[in-house]
Amino acid sequence: MKGIIKIDDKTITVEGKGYQDHNWGYSPKTVIQNQGWYWGRISADTLQSTWANTIESETKQDLINVVNKPFNKTSEKPMFTSIHPNHIHFKPNNHKQKGKFNLPQTFDLVFDQPESTNTPSVSGRITMNTIDIHYDRIFIIHYWRYHVEATGYITYGDITERIDKKPQIIEYLRFKTP
Repeated sequence: MKGIIKIDDKTITVEGKGYQDHNWGYSPKTVIQNQGWYWGRISADTLQSTWANTIESETKQDLINVVNKPFNKTSEKPMFTSIHPNHIHFKPNNHKQKGKFNLPQTFDLVFDQPESTNTPSVSGRITMNTIDIHYDRIFIIHYWRYHVEATGYITYGDITERIDKKPQIIEYLRFKTP
């Protein structure tokens, strides 16, 4: 991506990778039926993991993870694999009290989807440590955008990519105050 940023009447030309938040939208029914969610995207060099943990209640959560493999110009098409929830483990750790909320500072994401007839094995082990948190509130909706450093790996078939303290973003949305 290329672009221009203007700060205090100075124009700066920038080039690099960007982040765009793709909100999927939610209705009043979503707010009633869920407590909130964590959502994030982990980018290695070419592999990417887009994941979510939808929190329905204190005891019921829905884990989602899709791993993307890029186009290989020699033969292979772009691929993605949806990881079955039974093969995903997401754990927020190291909580600190921030106002009324006990917010995690570290997140572990582990997934291990075995090979099937249509897809190769896909796995990853990533720890995300908080660098900074931006908080906002709209009526009953509490929103935190975490800036984290991710460390670990993603494997797609015979491709393994390491991630070493790479900046990433996590969204934490909560509809109800504890």
